[in-house]
Amino acid sequence: MEISKFNNKPKRILVIDDNPAIYEDFCKVLCPSNTPAKELIELASSIFSEESKTTDLNEYQIDFALRGQDGVEKVRSAILEGWPYIVTFVDMRMPNGWSGLETIKNLWLTDPRLQIVLCTAYSDYSWEEIRARLTRRDRFLILKKPFDNIEVQQMVETLINRQEIEQSLIENKNLLQTAQNIARVGHYTLNYQHQEVSRSEGLDALFQIPADYGHSYSDFCKLFSPESVGQFKQCILGASKNKKSFELICQFRKGELGNYVWILAAGHWELDASNTPTKFIGTIQDITQTHDLKNQLRLLEACISQADDVVIITDARLKTAGGPRIVYVNDIFQQRTGYSKEFAIGKTLDILHGPNTQNFALEKINKGLLSKKPVRVEMVNYDVNKLEFWVDLNMSPIQDKDDEVSHWLCMHRDISNQKTTLDALTDKEFSVVKAVASNSEITLKHIADKLHISEHTLRNHLASIYEKLGVRGRLELYIFCSKFMDESDKS
Repeated sequence: MEISKFNNKPKRILVIDDNPAIYEDFCKVLCPSNTPAKELIELASSIFSEESKTTDLNEYQIDFALRGQDGVEKVRSAILEGWPYIVTFVDMRMPNGWSGLETIKNLWLTDPRLQIVLCTAYSDYSWEEIRARLTRRDRFLILKKPFDNIEVQQMVETLINRQEIEQSLIENKNLLQTAQNIARVGHYTLNYQHQEVSRSEGLDALFQIPADYGHSYSDFCKLFSPESVGQFKQCILGASKNKKSFELICQFRKGELGNYVWILAAGHWELDASNTPTKFIGTIQDITQTHDLKNQLRLLEACISQADDVVIITDARLKTAGGPRIVYVNDIFQQRTGYSKEFAIGKTLDILHGPNTQNFALEKINKGLLSKKPVRVEMVNYDVNKLEFWVDLNMSPIQDKDDEVSHWLCMHRDISNQKTTLDALTDKEFSVVKAVASNSEITLKHIADKLHISEHTLRNHLASIYEKLGVRGRLELYIFCSKFMDESDKS
């Protein structure tokens, strides 16, 4: 039941009395310009109708029941309708059904939050007897007959305001609980003088603490791992001395004994007028996933930083959107290019390109970005001093949990030495290398015929090529060519 569901409707009030004239009196007091016709009230009384008699009003809707049993049914129906009563006036003496006290008991069984005003001219019970029989003393008031108009108006306004404040507190509590569940955090209060800890329901639920678990400070400390409990106690003691809050990453029990998770424990002491710590308010947040992820990232970064090749990670923005932008470079990048990490982050790969960077390579990269497919190409890059060097570039898309490309992993292998070695070949030898690179299974006779030379001359060329490139046969030559031949030369 939430007030927010019927905020735009009149506040609903129920009068339960065996005298319909009392209902008319309440209508006159609370809605003086909308009093129902007396003849209708008398007609309803004569036939004991269970239908609601309502006023046509803007602020209140006042319904009427002749008996306690009828009133309970109306309260139940109002709840099902989603527009419950806020205040109910109940007559003490109703000979035609339940008494006022019996009616109130049954009303609270139906709606524990219902606010009751018990109306009485004289009572069959003393105040002590009423208090003893009505256990929910915070939700009922007594109104003596004949009642004063202003007293009734003020009472209704006060009870309605109270209901709205209570509902607001409940909604805020629910929002806080939802936020705590999302953040995986619970809270507790430590009374250091009595060595007692009051835990929130969220804390117990989050860490699966049994409902019958002890509430002493000693019991609470046992929830920390043996390696963490000393640190926690030192933080509590230290905070009481320096009057400052603290944060501690440690381990806390979750579920069965011996099962610990990583948490962030934090909190501060409340001080009295003499600046003496009296109560500690703390939070415990489950950061296991974040902690494990950070460890994995540290391990991954350690591996990448030790790689022999340049590693660059970019976002997935297209060139038309000013991308892709660099978000990470390893240490080898700084050593090979001369650009610092601070300079490179946020820039595009264009900082590595220059006059002799091949257009076909850039076009191939752009096609890969558009199609979101891996790219491999050899191209000329430039360092911070505008000196050329050759790289074998491998670009691979990185997908997120929704299988959308979020980043690109770029591996740059420096192949300048190999390219220099290829430059040492003669034009005829380079033609032989290109022929071998085109097909690993092509015969020597086919190659010789294609180059218009004899097989003997071809063998002599191959011997020279093997020696210059440091390979031991056609298979190694083919592998060498597949890695280091320029895209334009292979085409």
